[in-house]
Amino acid sequence: MGKQTASKRQSLHHKHKVLKKVAEHHRKVKRFAKQHPELNKSRKDPGIPNLWPFKEDMLNKIEQQKQKASEEKKNKKEKRRLEQMAEARRDIASMAADAKRRESEFQERQQLKQQQKQQGKFEKEGKDSSLKQFYREVKKVIEAGDVILQVLDARDPMGCRCLEIEKMILERYTNKKIVLILNKIDLVPRENVLMWLKYLRNFYPTLAFKCSTQQQKRNLGQQGGIQPELASNDMLNSTESLGAEQLLQLLKNYSRSLNIKTSVTVGIIGYPNVGKSSLINSLKRTRSVGVGATPGFTKFAQEVHLDKNVKLLDSPGIVPIKGNVDENIILRNVVKLEKVLDPIAPVDAILSRCSQKQILDIYEIAQYQSTTDFLTQVAAKRKKIVKGGIADLRSTAISVIRDWTGGKIPFYTQPPKVLVKSTLLSQFSDELNIDQSDLISTVSNQNTSFASLKYLEPKQQELDNSLFDDDDEEDEEEMEDEDEDDDEEEEEEMEDEEDEEDEEDEEDEDEMEEDSDSEALLKYQQQKQVVKATAKQVAQIKSKSQNLKDENDQFNPQSNKQLKKQNKKLKKKFGIVSTSSKQVQDDDDEDDDDEQEEIDQDDEDDEDIDEDEAF
Repeated sequence: MGKQTASKRQSLHHKHKVLKKVAEHHRKVKRFAKQHPELNKSRKDPGIPNLWPFKEDMLNKIEQQKQKASEEKKNKKEKRRLEQMAEARRDIASMAADAKRRESEFQERQQLKQQQKQQGKFEKEGKDSSLKQFYREVKKVIEAGDVILQVLDARDPMGCRCLEIEKMILERYTNKKIVLILNKIDLVPRENVLMWLKYLRNFYPTLAFKCSTQQQKRNLGQQGGIQPELASNDMLNSTESLGAEQLLQLLKNYSRSLNIKTSVTVGIIGYPNVGKSSLINSLKRTRSVGVGATPGFTKFAQEVHLDKNVKLLDSPGIVPIKGNVDENIILRNVVKLEKVLDPIAPVDAILSRCSQKQILDIYEIAQYQSTTDFLTQVAAKRKKIVKGGIADLRSTAISVIRDWTGGKIPFYTQPPKVLVKSTLLSQFSDELNIDQSDLISTVSNQNTSFASLKYLEPKQQELDNSLFDDDDEEDEEEMEDEDEDDDEEEEEEMEDEEDEEDEEDEEDEDEMEEDSDSEALLKYQQQKQVVKATAKQVAQIKSKSQNLKDENDQFNPQSNKQLKKQNKKLKKKFGIVSTSSKQVQDDDDEDDDDEQEEIDQDDEDDEDIDEDEAF
């Protein structure tokens, strides 16, 4: 069998042969159709006979059936088209609903993750790590200060006034004086400053103050010769400080009234960002301590010597919060804005406190209908846009809160109308003139450029006094542990002394047994009993004197502690427990030597008597 090729080529002979056969076949089919036409004739409908009597009715019926069939076909086609359109609409709506549902679920998951992340971060930097440490530093400042300056923000003095701290100072430290400093008076109208001074001076001496805003490190400017609350607008708008002269004069008056020979220690406390560190820099006229707009910038107490008579103590900001943080606390710039879970709520509070005209003049935007609309316009103006062209409402809300705390949105609060008369100022009448009723009666209270807030009885945040109590308990426990350790060390030292004395006695007895006879030994034992009795009396006298010394040093526990450490070092280095024990041991050795000399003298006398008898 030959090899088959894959090519389909054929010879021309075979090709023409096939064509001839096909043509021949077609001729045969045509010839057969001509010869037998009856086989290929199609059957036609003969129709309705003309002689049938019901032909007309039958034709009408057939026509109606055709029309009905065409209408059904048309209706089916229209129904099919409507179903397709409805299905397409359902698909689009379902797809949109599904996409919206998935987007909302994603946003909820992202928000939950962000809240958990921020909550975890807040717990790490929470009460145990930062607040407790801050309270310890504040407690140190209060304990060390002779005069306590509580700095208040002039825009909201009662909001940043900590009544719990004042109560604690009056109860625990009765000899300390409290002075209120009304800072940032350049941010509020003069008449409002005078009214707040009149109100606050019913409780404590109060001074108005404006810190320096100059940027150089040294030679910060000070303005004097006038009361800060009566200064002109040009003086308030300058970068130099106001009120330093009056405050220093007040501190000097305190030192004279208290007959303080050494320097006066002034502790400065207050809420975060009320100007404590700036107050110190303005008084010192140098940038001695760091300042910052972030709450918690000052973390430790700092000591600054103003001169040889005045010493200033800076403290971290007080955060007297128990429970959740509301928008009022956030607007006072007490907590970090990065930790706020919902910054839009404080913005809503800002818009409710300010008129729309004031907001429109500040931000230069169109009229808004809601808080979201306001934040959207501000975000577009400040170009705070995230991916996808969506306005970043969170960062925009934080920037608006910073405008509020930074003074871009001016506001102030009105003092209470009912003044509570207080007797705490009787001892300060010589230091301050607090009568400003004539000036207050002449000023007006009309100023449309500020957000004027009516005074509401503030919901005072409860101070966690347990933080202070915990420190006291820890100090007591440490003192008890130190006393127990000292007692154990004393017992061990006494046992070591007794062991050493017993060993020395045994050695002395061995030597006496070798060198003396039985009579001398009896005599030595009798004498040693007498020596032990006297030594015991001496030890009792020394113990009584030591007890008296301990009673005198009970307010200075470091003295006994240092003596014990010194005795322990001497014992490790020279084998000596203390000077008192060494002296007792030396006395015992001298007594033993005297007794040995007496015994030797008696032996010589006995030998002389024997020789005389022999002669």
